[in-house]
Amino acid sequence: MRDQQISQRNLYNYIDTNGFDGLDLDWEYPAQRGGIESDKEMFVTLVKELKSAFEPKGYILTSAVAVTQTHIDLSYDVPALTQYLDYLNLMLYDFHGTWDTETGVNAPLYPQLTDDASLNLNGNHSVHVWLENGANASKLLMGLGGYGKSFTLTSLNNTSTDQKNNSSEWSITEVTGNYVYANKDLLWVGYDNPSTIYVKAQYAKTMGLRGIMYWAVDLDDFQGLCGDKFPLITQGIAGYNSV
Repeated sequence: MRDQQISQRNLYNYIDTNGFDGLDLDWEYPAQRGGIESDKEMFVTLVKELKSAFEPKGYILTSAVAVTQTHIDLSYDVPALTQYLDYLNLMLYDFHGTWDTETGVNAPLYPQLTDDASLNLNGNHSVHVWLENGANASKLLMGLGGYGKSFTLTSLNNTSTDQKNNSSEWSITEVTGNYVYANKDLLWVGYDNPSTIYVKAQYAKTMGLRGIMYWAVDLDDFQGLCGDKFPLITQGIAGYNSV
């Protein structure tokens, strides 16, 4: 207990000394990846104690959280975390990746056109999962990804005509209000552009969520190499404020 108190005091002093306005916890994930079952309860204890320590100076306390029901069951006491955290940053990305045997978009707002009806890997479903588990919408932030996921196909045998017909030039398809994908020969990449980010931010506002967050600032076009600087962040702010 004494070591824990010292650690909390050191953390508080670090925030205070360096002029930060709070702390974001990114524990991926309590009671998983080598953790123990009691981590779920202890995470609430940690959050409660940190919030109490931060209150005198009004420091913000947030946490990045996973978004599927399986993760929630293992890792999160949603009502308790909602009580003590200022915001919960929903990691609504990495729905697909290297672990998949088929192409998949990084952060679809709604199901992909090719998704099986039982596959609930999309932002809209995950927002509702958190709300149904007891989260308050006014404390949820919608996570937006500034990056995509690319795949190299093993062959063109099980692809659409569009993929087969683009052996040397990129073809870009935007599924309006949802996601974008591009393909060329054996290459396929799914991502967000400013238009889909704008719609996702509108969705967050319409759902009553407190705001949006990004992973990550340095993944946007901060140098303006493709046009305006910070196009994704700019359009996210614009979309959220448009509703």
